[in-house]
Amino acid sequence: MKLDPKVIFYLTNKDQIDEWYNLSVRAADAAHKFFCDIAPDVEDLSIKLDGNPIMGTDFEDPWPGIYLYQKNWFDKTLDYPFIAIMFYWNRKNASFTNTWCGVWINQEMKDYEKFKPILFEAIKKTAPKNKFIERYTGEWAIYRNEKPKAKLYWDNLDDYKTQILSSLEENCNLFWSAMDKAWQQFEGMK
Repeated sequence: MKLDPKVIFYLTNKDQIDEWYNLSVRAADAAHKFFCDIAPDVEDLSIKLDGNPIMGTDFEDPWPGIYLYQKNWFDKTLDYPFIAIMFYWNRKNASFTNTWCGVWINQEMKDYEKFKPILFEAIKKTAPKNKFIERYTGEWAIYRNEKPKAKLYWDNLDDYKTQILSSLEENCNLFWSAMDKAWQQFEGMK
């Protein structure tokens, strides 16, 4: 029996390959730490934004995030607000390129199916064409992948941080009022 050349290569270089493989875990940890460290800057941003957003975080969830919401969009029976401007990432596969920012809707809220179309219609009217992905199902009403714009982003992570903060601000400026109107309309239906 002859072994596959790829298997032989692996067996010959196993220690090095395993060491290199573990770098992906270290990179994921570095990305997660970077995103968590942005929270104070998001809090500073929230003070400057219209609508008096409150900042929340959840860094322990498999999908950690930093989010902005209004007090009346939150119910103590849930871990998250009903709706929010959210920046989040996949903790297990954290990388600097797998991040999302947009209008997030809590699927665990009571009457999620009734509220979703109201929110979607409200924000769709204010969304710039071809800049966001509209999604009628799931937890995102509208979002975009917030990849670093610079090819060698690791050379200057401050630029990427600024990009993320700008994206959160843009989302608030574009959708905050529509989100609030949708929530008020929904509350008026009860």
